[in-house]
Amino acid sequence: MTTMRFMISNKPLFLCFVKVVIVFFCFTLASSAQPSADLARLLAKYPGNFVIAESVTRDVNFEITRNGETELSFSDYQAIFVLADNATVLSESKEYFNSQLKVRELEAYSLVPIDNAYKKQTVTDFTKAREAGDGVYYDDLYTYLFNFPSVCKGSRLVTTSKTVSSDPFYPVVFYFGGNIPVEQAKLTLTFPDNVVVSHRMFGYDTTSVSFSKTKKGRYNTYTWSGSSSKSYLADEQSPSSRYFTPHVIINIDGYSYKGKYNKILGSLKDLYDWDYSKITSINTEISPEVKYIADSITANLESSREKVRQIYSWVQQNIKYVAIEDGDNGLVPRQASLVLQRRYGDCKDKSSLLTAMIRSVGLNSNFAWVGTRKLPYKYTDFPALSNSNHMIAVWWDEHNKPVILDGTTLYHSLGEIPSAIQGKQCIIEQGPDNFMLYEIPVSKADENISTDSVWISIENGLLKGHGKATFTGEPKSEIMASFEAIDSARYVNILNKLIPKASNKCKYTTAQVSALDNLDQPFTITYDFELPDYVTTNSGSSYVNMNIQRFMNDSQLKADRWIPVELETPFINRFVSVLQVPDNTAIGILPEISIFNQPGLNFRQQYNRKGNTVILTSEITTLNRSFSGEEISRFRDMLIALNKAYNKSIVLSGN
Repeated sequence: MTTMRFMISNKPLFLCFVKVVIVFFCFTLASSAQPSADLARLLAKYPGNFVIAESVTRDVNFEITRNGETELSFSDYQAIFVLADNATVLSESKEYFNSQLKVRELEAYSLVPIDNAYKKQTVTDFTKAREAGDGVYYDDLYTYLFNFPSVCKGSRLVTTSKTVSSDPFYPVVFYFGGNIPVEQAKLTLTFPDNVVVSHRMFGYDTTSVSFSKTKKGRYNTYTWSGSSSKSYLADEQSPSSRYFTPHVIINIDGYSYKGKYNKILGSLKDLYDWDYSKITSINTEISPEVKYIADSITANLESSREKVRQIYSWVQQNIKYVAIEDGDNGLVPRQASLVLQRRYGDCKDKSSLLTAMIRSVGLNSNFAWVGTRKLPYKYTDFPALSNSNHMIAVWWDEHNKPVILDGTTLYHSLGEIPSAIQGKQCIIEQGPDNFMLYEIPVSKADENISTDSVWISIENGLLKGHGKATFTGEPKSEIMASFEAIDSARYVNILNKLIPKASNKCKYTTAQVSALDNLDQPFTITYDFELPDYVTTNSGSSYVNMNIQRFMNDSQLKADRWIPVELETPFINRFVSVLQVPDNTAIGILPEISIFNQPGLNFRQQYNRKGNTVILTSEITTLNRSFSGEEISRFRDMLIALNKAYNKSIVLSGN
């Protein structure tokens, strides 16, 4: 097992002060319960579970020191309970920290059931290591690796730590669920009267978390308590689990000291001021090297759009994307001249070079901060540093409208926006005291079209065919990226993954693709293939299923699914299958038309005969990116209709 933290959908993009863990209630060693009673109770309460989260508490204290500095201290406790045999796989564990945190204490131990008591066996060996975060933007994540001793059924695995930080800008983030059931979760925040804090709950079913306030002297204590008997496990068809896992984000808005109020992060303007402070020294002058490249690649181009198109393409193809983590420097773009010299950079470095090159040819361009779709947050709902994990550039076009430029992509043309940031708010900088909040558009279904057409025939029982597949929008960029640095002789080896057919026995014999550097046109693949053991023969008749492509055939949704279904983009998927029937062969009755038509979801499949050919046309359209609530049932119904249509065959009989 990779981690005993049971992290929510990998490592969070903004770890902040939080060691992201499932949250459980604190188990007390003085408990009078016996191991056998504990195990019996939890097995009965959580049947079918391999392990459950029994307790995690986090106590956070915020103080203003005598010299006016801030200090946050954290005390963490977590315990998980093992419910299954052969549990040694659970021994390997990691504790995640960020460089803002100074680790004062770290302890881990197993409570092993022996007779009628628990025996404490302490971890003695911790290994510190660096580990890149998910979609590295500023991440300077590091871990302590260790192994719990004597892990067995009925044992508890406990970790405690004490950490401190002097940086009040990063939010406190705490999860009340995870990918296993949670007995109970508790977070406390204690702070003096001269401190102002704000907080917000996110995720589904936040009513399962209770909130209370108490006051003792000049100190306030906020307490959040919750539990979850269900798991919040994301899959390939769901959004990031941050969307539905209950969690709280806490900001320190500001504090008073000696009669002066010190702002930290209590408003969107405060967030922008913090972000803007990271770019004030970047590209204050355009270097001759940057201007020379920009001028040379835009020479003889008249329109602003063509100049930006050329600059954007040049940066995409010539500056290699490398995710960089470097403490606070991970938040600061590098100078454009350095990025140009190195020929590599991360999202903010590519944005630095893009803005500098566009400005060098006399056009307007700015930095912008955005959170990818892995983050469910809106700046207008609750401004926090956890809202952003990505940086892009913006060009203001001929009509002074913002055009999004994501330098980390390879195969999006000017005007095409990666699906990862579609629908998200971004903050566009416009100087030290001004910014624009802009909602990035979501592409429409007819901008993301995949079309696969095949012409097939049967020769001595072997189905053979020729195909042509065409892609636009997001499918185009994803397919094109698959051919990057691939020798043309190996194209046939990757087509089974890119345009899979109905059988894993499919053999592609030839493959050709359109130019990889022509981003403004649809991307096309032409190919030849053979499909052995596909045609069924019985009593002189052949049965042929013309659904050579079965898009979404493997997608399945459980009847009790409540987690939303999320797609990359709205899309149209078209398939045409043309079967050449031999002379003197009778064609049986063709299958009836299949239609599914519900709000946001459409499917239509139809067979037609023209002379000695049978033509199957199929089209699936989704108008939305996500489906929740009752929409999940409609999505499941469409999958059922699809699979029913995919099982239909035609009958051919010799005269």
